[in-house]
Amino acid sequence: MTLRIRSQIPGDAGAFAAAIVTGERRALSEDANEALRMAGLFHIISISGLHMALAGGLFFVGLRFLLSLSGALAEAYPIKKIAAAGALLTTTGYFLISGYQVTAQRAFLMMAIMLCAAFVDRPVISMRNAAVAAIVVIAIAPSQILGPSFQMSFAATVALIAGYAAWRRRPRYETALANLPGARLAKLVATVFGGIFLTSLIGGLSTSIFALSHFHRLGAHSIEANLAAMPIMSLLVMPAGLIGMILMPFGLDAIPLKVMGFGLDLVIVIAEHVAGWGGEVATGRLSPGFLPLASAGLIALTLLGSNLRHIGTACLLLAVAIEILVPPARPADLVIAEDGQLVGLLQDGAMATNRRRPPDFVYHQWQTALRIAKHVGPVSVEPKGFVPAGLRSAAEPATSQSTTREHPAGEPSTGKASVDERIKAQPARQEDQDAALKAARAAMGEMVRQTPTGQFSCIDKAWCVARTATDWRIIVVEHYAYAGMACDMADLVVTTQRPSFTQCRSGAQLITVETLRRTGSLELALGDPSKRELVQRAALSATDRPWSVHRRYDWRADAYLDVAPPYRPRTVSDNGG
Repeated sequence: MTLRIRSQIPGDAGAFAAAIVTGERRALSEDANEALRMAGLFHIISISGLHMALAGGLFFVGLRFLLSLSGALAEAYPIKKIAAAGALLTTTGYFLISGYQVTAQRAFLMMAIMLCAAFVDRPVISMRNAAVAAIVVIAIAPSQILGPSFQMSFAATVALIAGYAAWRRRPRYETALANLPGARLAKLVATVFGGIFLTSLIGGLSTSIFALSHFHRLGAHSIEANLAAMPIMSLLVMPAGLIGMILMPFGLDAIPLKVMGFGLDLVIVIAEHVAGWGGEVATGRLSPGFLPLASAGLIALTLLGSNLRHIGTACLLLAVAIEILVPPARPADLVIAEDGQLVGLLQDGAMATNRRRPPDFVYHQWQTALRIAKHVGPVSVEPKGFVPAGLRSAAEPATSQSTTREHPAGEPSTGKASVDERIKAQPARQEDQDAALKAARAAMGEMVRQTPTGQFSCIDKAWCVARTATDWRIIVVEHYAYAGMACDMADLVVTTQRPSFTQCRSGAQLITVETLRRTGSLELALGDPSKRELVQRAALSATDRPWSVHRRYDWRADAYLDVAPPYRPRTVSDNGG
């Protein structure tokens, strides 16, 4: 189906059409993806409640309209239930085609429950149906309640149901304008675009709570983009796509797919135009209390039917006021990824990292949460007389000599030295290793003295050195053989390995991969370097939860540690020299 759609619709419009029909999004260009994201239209790509509602709703309304054309049929049979059954089959087929995406699963469950309500003569769109859908989703996958997708989906659904219920209850007044020529057409147009505007406004405001909390940014012009694009999606793209899918088995889908492609070309043009206005507003990470307080406000505002619902309004205003008026916590000076591979030093809105090209996913999260404006890459250093690849630990002796030697006749040997030859070579190898260690110590000491503040200096596959404006000396070690000498020269050592020691006798702070396994990613606020004071914030505050207890497992002992000690700056390091 994807190949068929793309053969009929060229370019990004064809990739877009395939994404909203079959869930295949890889063909959409990076430029189109970025434009849709910046314009606040990226939600259109994922098969979600919007697409299920349009597909099922269009079939429901269309089939009911066709059946109602026959008065005898409408009187003899429950055409609403027949149309609901047809719409349920349509959404089931759509769900099967879409590849069972998580968002599609939730949207299908919600749509199926709402359509089944018609079989028992209950309102199709109601708060009760949304609650039943939420209960079913949580029963199937309880962890989804903590994810932004679940939260945003049900927040938008509940807010829209409550919003339109309030709209229907509004007082209505007849005016003289209703008798003017063209008033009915104007009212129809105003109703269509007014409904789209209210949908975009209510949906955008209700989901912004979770977008700010999870993604630390908000689309500045998403309402304008949705107001322009959603009529095209609702009135042109989805109806044409639905007709095309029904006619595809008969080979009659070319014209509907062309119409669908034309509509999606317009949506992409709108996204590119709106993205050019300056797309997003970065807010940075909000306080921990914002999401619970704002969520409680949204729940009270949508679920309560009396004036008590304005308790929710007060909670929302209070959450916003706290973020604006309360000074934020002291920002971190150093951030460390969970695997220790990426370390970032923050200074004046810029982040210096030990990777020239930091991992996109991790760095993007840091960039939005910490409002990083600039990335500073490391400086590569190649000291004379030091080759990192030639160093081996005492447990793994260095082999500086080649395994290929010359016979007296000049012919090469097989490359395998005898046992006696290897024993005789050991003193030379130990001498080579001692020389390599001495060269490494000299190179590390020189880098600690010469590295400028606010930037990493790195020797590939060995270590990186950084210094802060307050003269903290930080060394990130990539090979455990260098951890001991790093402890002697640094105030803080981060290693991606598991050295044979857990504390630095020099008093330096040591963070190993074992430390990070129990704490997750770390943020450090660095204090007095002479006292080596620091304050840490860990991603994991406890490892006794069912989903994190595996972090306490030690495969060497084949047992779970009884106590997962928290990160204590004075007791988590040592040089073992």
